[in-house]
Amino acid sequence: MTTIINLIYASPKHHTELHYAQVIKIAHMVATREREIGRGANQIGNLHQSGTTRWSSHFDSISNLIDIYGVTITVLESMVQEGSSNSIRGEAGGCLIMMKSFEFIFILYLMHKIMGITDLFCPALQ
Repeated sequence: MTTIINLIYASPKHHTELHYAQVIKIAHMVATREREIGRGANQIGNLHQSGTTRWSSHFDSISNLIDIYGVTITVLESMVQEGSSNSIRGEAGGCLIMMKSFEFIFILYLMHKIMGITDLFCPALQ
């Protein structure tokens, strides 16, 4: 996950592209009534780097990646096609292959469940 986040946020262009792709997706979902409208709804999400000291930051990072998984794939595909260097195109291609693998998706959802449970217990332990 860290590699994906660093790759996208290393360039302001890719960061903007991620936000623009989310705007298009949310607008389409609202237009087709797949998504509710209202105060606080339909906000653009970010990929967050998880902190080393807070368990909730790991849960937030995983949740955000799940929420914008499709948009992240779109941005990585764009980076593979239009990357500024061979190393960026290669790294984006590697991340794309990894993100589309069953193993990555399985672990992502498994960690989401585990971290969701952990996130419930953390405030009680502090």
